Amino acid sequence: MPLDRFQIDIEKINTTVSRQTAVNTCYDTSNRLLCYIVTRGTNVQVPGANYVLTGVNEQLENVAELNVAGIDLDVRYATPLGRRRRPITTCVSVSS
Repeated sequence: MPLDRFQIDIEKINTTVSRQTAVNTCYDTSNRLLCYIVTRGTNVQVPGANYVLTGVNEQLENVAELNVAGIDLDVRYATPLGRRRRPITTCVSVSS
């Protein structure tokens, strides 16, 4: 029954940020991160609306780092089923 501990630290990750996360980060934070990928303009269907959200450009962003740690436990059990012994395998991962 192997038990493995793992810790993965990755720096300088480039990945996409979802459009909803970009809009939330732009509007809900005091430093207005990711506002440069949010496009605003007028809406002809709403008279007088000159500063409405018209689009969000999904692109690669440097999200700094990713850290994950945890354990993997591999448990194997064999029991007779019919004429052969068939293994039953379970793998448990716990991450923090």
